[in-house]
Amino acid sequence: MNFSKLLSVFFLSLIIFSSCSDDENTPSVDTTLLPGDYTVSGYTEETSVSAMGVSQKTTETYVDGTMTVSFTAEPNAVTHNGSFNTEIIIPGFDPQSSSVSYISEFDGDYTVSGNKITFGSADAAMEYQIVELTETTLRIKYQIKETQEIQGFETTTEIVREITLASNDNL
Repeated sequence: MNFSKLLSVFFLSLIIFSSCSDDENTPSVDTTLLPGDYTVSGYTEETSVSAMGVSQKTTETYVDGTMTVSFTAEPNAVTHNGSFNTEIIIPGFDPQSSSVSYISEFDGDYTVSGNKITFGSADAAMEYQIVELTETTLRIKYQIKETQEIQGFETTTEIVREITLASNDNL
């Protein structure tokens, strides 16, 4: 008899805890802090590609620059101007320099829901996590992992991009 009561309590607990939504744990951000002008102060992109048991990782890191990004409210629009320099590291090769003058996400509209910011709409939408939003800093992170067949081989690509923007409005 005690075993059946214990089993009932276990299943009841399991049902109660599994019915909790992840939405309850998703922090929302103060979107009134978002509109304004920013300067890109950090950028990191790690790309990993795996196929046929072989993996290759590339890391691109912010060096310096003058790219500005402006967010407006009503309508929710984002634009950018300028560029920044990065260093690209591919294991086994000499570091390379690159200049980034266009980030497609920073050219169009955006929406915010909870701690997610989505740039663009429909098929062209890119969803970032808002890692930090304060009066001085906006830090966003994009992650995607895709597996597809390319010329008969299963290929997995994983991209993690983090962008840090420093507010120009609170200088």
